[in-house]
Amino acid sequence: MNLMPIRPDPTTLREVLRGVRHVLRSGRKSLQDVGAMENLPEPAARLARTLIGDVDDLARGLDGMASRIAGKVIPSNGSPVTPFAEFNAHPQGDAPFAVVAYEALKKAVRHLHARNAFISEAAARAAFQRMRQSAAPGQPAEASAAVLLLAMLDLRVVRAETLTAETRLKAADVDVLASFSVLLWLLADRSDADHDMALLSACELSQALADGILQASASRDVDALRRLFERYAVNV
Repeated sequence: MNLMPIRPDPTTLREVLRGVRHVLRSGRKSLQDVGAMENLPEPAARLARTLIGDVDDLARGLDGMASRIAGKVIPSNGSPVTPFAEFNAHPQGDAPFAVVAYEALKKAVRHLHARNAFISEAAARAAFQRMRQSAAPGQPAEASAAVLLLAMLDLRVVRAETLTAETRLKAADVDVLASFSVLLWLLADRSDADHDMALLSACELSQALADGILQASASRDVDALRRLFERYAVNV
């Protein structure tokens, strides 16, 4: 009997590496918050600085590993300018969607003042699959995006933890607004030259529309979310 080698799912590998990295970075922040190093006696302060440096080095190493894995498996049909409808029309659109969404969500949470957040590519992929299963034939892209947003929130694709002092938002609000921003961005016309600015614009719009977005998502009002996507995608 010839046994084929088991090839682990690259999404799962990246998820594990990112999870470990997140724990390391959260631990680094906790170590810093335990007490100011300048208040420690020198031997303890020196040890704390060494530990923090080691954690940073390990986290950077995990970043590099995840990036190398991503570079080998990102599908050619997934790019920052791929339209949402194209992901939706592709039989295996869940994988490239998750890769693009992960990278965009990292930027969105930073713009929404999250200092620390965990973003799950695997959950984004599962949310897309869930949306596909419930989609009606011929459903407009904006309606699919509304269903997908709720699936992303249910599966906790974004988990913001600590926010900067610059925002009055709660961490749970950032989860919603970051996800909405990225889907709005995917629905908008973008080019290689302006996709980063388009994402920034989507985040700014989401903050301006925060009350309506948060209310519609909390009440799971798919029609209200669809109307928001329809009305504002052209403004990104």
